Formats: sequence, structure tokens, C-alpha cells
Amino acid sequence: MPTKNLKFISTSTDGFIKMWDTHDASAKKSFFVCQSGISAATNINSPENFALAGLDNNVYLFSFFTGTTIQQFYAHDDTITAICFKKVSSTCPAVCGS
Repeated sequence: MPTKNLKFISTSTDGFIKMWDTHDASAKKSFFVCQSGISAATNINSPENFALAGLDNNVYLFSFFTGTTIQQFYAHDDTITAICFKKVSSTCPAVCGS
């Protein structure tokens, strides 16, 4: 087993996002986000906030702290296959997908 308590997330076409703990290999949190499924995710701003790529061509800004979608917006005319976060400046984060 890993020596540190590392956490990671997984996404699925079932529409759920899950936070896992490597210490005991268990899902610590699980939330339903999108009916059509989620293809990708990236951490943004804090360990609890994520940008999620929905198979419905939308990007969801999601908080594990509250278990809710913070914001949702239409991003592409086709399926989003990857998503990343880059801090452009102290006041302007950017989320991009492809």
C-alpha cells in the first residue's frame, strides 16, 4: 500500500464523479453530475474544485466540498475528450477542453 494518503478522482459514462483514497482503496465521495456521462476532469483552484467534461458537450465546474455544480456552460459542438486548468494570472484562471 502507498505510504501517503493520496486522493484522486475518477469519471465515468454513468455520470458520476468519485474521489478515491489510496490508503484504503475506497471511494470517499461520489456524486452524480451529468446524465450523459463525464469524459474528463481536472482540478481547479483548490483540492475540492474540478472542471468536468460532460459527454453532452458541456463543461461543469463542480465542488466536492458542497457536492454541487457551481457553473455549467456549453463548450464544444462535439464530445470533449480532454480538459485542463491553467492559471493565467492571479485573477484570471482558464479552463480549456478539446
